[in-house]
Amino acid sequence: MGLFERPYVDPDDAERIVHRKEHQELALQAAREGVVLLKMKNNLLPLKTDIGSIAVIGPNANDDLNQLGDYIPGAIPNYQDIVTVLEALRKKCQLKQE
Repeated sequence: MGLFERPYVDPDDAERIVHRKEHQELALQAAREGVVLLKMKNNLLPLKTDIGSIAVIGPNANDDLNQLGDYIPGAIPNYQDIVTVLEALRKKCQLKQE
């Protein structure tokens, strides 16, 4: 985006570039390919849908903007559907809200 060469970029141009569909698709592909299972123990994955309960801990588990990373301003319009870790697990494993 030229931030080092021109530190004051045109916000409209930046918004147009950043939120292109092909950029979002590339980011999704990178996220899918970057997931790493550190230790497989007792056939933990894939999660069973009747697991009953699971602990989802931490401030980012159900925060929309935190799913997008640390370098995103909080005042930008949302251009994509965001599913939090907690929402995804609830849907996949049919967990109850507590």
